[in-house]
Amino acid sequence: MVSSLLSKSFGDLKRRRTRTFLTVLTIALGVAALGMFAVVPLMDENMFHQMERCNMYDIRCEVNNLPLMGENMRGLEDLPNVNGVEGKYIYATRMYIGDRRADAFIVGVEDFSAQKVDRIVRTSGSYPSYMELLTDGSNGRVKLFNGESGDPVRLYDANGMVRELNITGSAYNNDYSQWPGWGTVVLYTTIGTARELANGTGYIILSFDLDKAGKGDLERTVEDIQNYLEQNSDFVAFASMPVTNEEGNWPGKDEFSDMANFFYVLTFMTMGCSLFLISNTMHTMITEQRKEICQMKAVGATRAQVVRTYLTTSFILGTVGALIGTILGILVSYGMLWFLSSSFYGVTPNFLVHVPTMLLCLVLGVLATLVATLPALVQGVRVPVREGMESAGISANFGSSFIDRALMRNKLLPRTFQMGFRNASRKKGRSISTILQITLAVGMFLGVVTIGYSLSETVKTEFDYFTYDIQAMGSSEGAKAITPEMISVVTSIEGVANAEPVIWSQGRLAGEDVLLLGYPHDTISYDINRTLQRGRWFNEAEERSAERVVVISKMLSKARNKDIDDLIDIGTPMGTFSYRVVGVQKSQMMNGHNVFIPIPTIQNVTNNPYISGFAVVTSDRSHKEIDRVASEIEDRMLEKGLVVSSGILYVFKEQNLRGNQNIINLMLAVGALIVLITSIGLVSTLTMNIIERTREIGMLRCIGSSSFALRKIFGSEGMTLAFFGALLGIPAGLGVGLFIEKMMEDIIKLELFYEFPLAYVVIAFVMTLILTLVVIQFPLRRASKLRPGDAIRYA
Repeated sequence: MVSSLLSKSFGDLKRRRTRTFLTVLTIALGVAALGMFAVVPLMDENMFHQMERCNMYDIRCEVNNLPLMGENMRGLEDLPNVNGVEGKYIYATRMYIGDRRADAFIVGVEDFSAQKVDRIVRTSGSYPSYMELLTDGSNGRVKLFNGESGDPVRLYDANGMVRELNITGSAYNNDYSQWPGWGTVVLYTTIGTARELANGTGYIILSFDLDKAGKGDLERTVEDIQNYLEQNSDFVAFASMPVTNEEGNWPGKDEFSDMANFFYVLTFMTMGCSLFLISNTMHTMITEQRKEICQMKAVGATRAQVVRTYLTTSFILGTVGALIGTILGILVSYGMLWFLSSSFYGVTPNFLVHVPTMLLCLVLGVLATLVATLPALVQGVRVPVREGMESAGISANFGSSFIDRALMRNKLLPRTFQMGFRNASRKKGRSISTILQITLAVGMFLGVVTIGYSLSETVKTEFDYFTYDIQAMGSSEGAKAITPEMISVVTSIEGVANAEPVIWSQGRLAGEDVLLLGYPHDTISYDINRTLQRGRWFNEAEERSAERVVVISKMLSKARNKDIDDLIDIGTPMGTFSYRVVGVQKSQMMNGHNVFIPIPTIQNVTNNPYISGFAVVTSDRSHKEIDRVASEIEDRMLEKGLVVSSGILYVFKEQNLRGNQNIINLMLAVGALIVLITSIGLVSTLTMNIIERTREIGMLRCIGSSSFALRKIFGSEGMTLAFFGALLGIPAGLGVGLFIEKMMEDIIKLELFYEFPLAYVVIAFVMTLILTLVVIQFPLRRASKLRPGDAIRYA
């Protein structure tokens, strides 16, 4: 009996090839969506592989041109828990790309052939010698700088002179290769070359490889390093807070984890949509075979045998769909991994497969299909034999409801359209299910695109809080520092209406890195009135006396439970100091990890009399004039031996919008996957609808209905379902958008100014009707091509 049931299952699948194909495709796409759960573990595996490839540091300390002899380096290596030490010289400057100047980051290496920690891995060509360079592979990948072996590079040295060096090959580093994605060209050279370009000595970076990298181990080792340097060199303090990589961590993992949590939310939404479509598809399949089930019961089959037959069919469909879906899931997960790795971390990953997730896809694909079959199957075997044998596809009570009567008596529409509307009405359960599919697709699409729009608008608003035009920032790595007196050079430039000094520094608050922003009390850089949420800005008296007062972001206020007049402790390389909160502002720049401090205060707590640069307002605020003034500032500073990079506000704004587009693209990719799954489900539903009515189509053809008339009947049915699905999708899209906005606030701490533009509603509505018109062409073609005799004989 088992072999007979199995034979029948295969026979059913071969007999209804179109239905089988569409059912398998629906299952496969649903299973493929589960493959996205592999992205996070694959990212971990990829990044840990890259860290191992470069032997990435466990601790990285930045120092100020610290001269260390060979015995000093050996002494650092002999410290407890230290495996190896590598010193580098870093020089940030400007270079020419054609006639345009761009930021450049020069990394000087002691000995390329004997690197111990944080290795620069050559990927082509040869290692450089004196006055030669390696270009980071990410420079070309992000289309920032396409220099190759043999090409010259023109860049500025610390004296403001243009030097020309040749490229010998390309290289990769787990940390520095991320920089080109932020607009900085990364180049590698010998440490002697870097020092000569910067007029420097000693080291800027010390990288350490440790035996143990637990949180306590890292803290103790940092303290040991600091004590050793104080006792054996001219060391006073680190130039910035030491960077540590705890065991099991990688740079950027915390930010990626936040993104991953949000990513999981989108994946669960996709999975829910997929499960609904699989359930609907299997329900339609069982319902369509209700008469056949009753025929089996009429010839003596028990309910258990019928259930076993159709579960066998479902198992075959689920297995084939799960296998195809798992393969697609592997491609989906790798595609997402490649997108995230290359877009955010400057890494091109190897092809990776996460076996546990793929096994989960296989098992869940089969189980979901079986479970989705059970409700309709249980309902089907309970139908009395007589009722099932007499079923003609129209429910016995059709025509009794108000909607049915209204559709049947509507004289305003052509007869073919009336028939199409009645078709949608007579199988109300199936029509409602199809409408819900379309509602899901429209809701997800609208939710995602409105979140993308709201994100763009939020970024624009954040940049509108800034009131400067140019931010000319000096290099903090290896170059000559800027003194406050240089403000007179800037203000003497034609076209400069106003200028002020600014300081950017790093601090640590409750274990998290924060950006310390030093501004004057009457700053021209920032619109205080628009951003201050409560409290006040620091005043002139507090600035003059270098009082430890701060204005913090609302995110820090909420996360640390700090408000006006509370004290907060912020760590700097010189130690940890307490500050009094005088104001809370609503800017979300740097994800809200920013603290505003008077300039003299920040100079005091960092023991650094220099400034980071200048904020400049131009008299003519046209883009052309702003660009001219920015170039003039760079030239004047170079005459003084100062290398500065001009950050232009309107350019920053455009770059950030492009950067956020990566997140939007990710969301759109997930939304597109849901729309694709739903479209396939819609094709499947309408095709099965036509298959079920094959005999009716034959009757219509026998009484003279043309192929065109049949296309209008079934086309009007599909468009009716699409219309109501799109209509319901509008409030569903609003709900999805609000849900995603709440998730972004809770997970990545970003508060959007959520907007639901009417234009997007119209676009989604129209696109739904157009897409439906496209996807129903296949089932419409099937209906119009059926021959009357074949259709009437269809069983």
